[in-house]
Amino acid sequence: MKQRLFIIGAGGFGRQLESYLELFPSQKVQWELSGYIDDNPNALAGKGSDYNILGSIEDFKFKKDDLVLIAIADIQAKKKVIEALRGKVKFFTLVAEGALIGKNVTLGEGSIICPGAKIGSNVAIGEFGLINLDTIVGHDSVIGKNCSIMPHVDIGGSTTIGDNVFMGTKATVSPRLVVVDNSHLGVGAVVIKSIEEPGTYFGNPARRML
Repeated sequence: MKQRLFIIGAGGFGRQLESYLELFPSQKVQWELSGYIDDNPNALAGKGSDYNILGSIEDFKFKKDDLVLIAIADIQAKKKVIEALRGKVKFFTLVAEGALIGKNVTLGEGSIICPGAKIGSNVAIGEFGLINLDTIVGHDSVIGKNCSIMPHVDIGGSTTIGDNVFMGTKATVSPRLVVVDNSHLGVGAVVIKSIEEPGTYFGNPARRML
């Protein structure tokens, strides 16, 4: 019998993951998508989905061998969900069809690698890392825990990204730099020197705004 798989979060990204999961040939997987878990019972109202919201994170009765896929990009919200579910379920690691993964890559538990992502060789991605559509992570880079990397981001080789880092669409980090924990890079930010102080950075070159 296949394990039940639930998507946590029925927003746009959750529905995006639903479509990625459907690309896997059914005979090649050991799981079966059962539906969504979301604290908002109306989150799918007016949206196209073949599945339903089955309950909230607090109320739904999970089984120990259930799998969950956390469809949340916001760093703080994702951390809360992880802590609420840790020890109750198994966190699913997704490498979508169409992602390109190099040799000697390690993916932490609960990571999500979306279609079109290109991960170079000898890259380490921490638990609950999100690498979104068409993002590039250069060789020998390290991505910390609970990071959310949005579409079309370019991370140069031998770069170190800390824990709890959010990188907006089309952000760029030059090779061999460091971005410290709890940093936020806005849309299109271009990092040309290491970020050593947590904060919110925008612009080209990226400057701290908050």
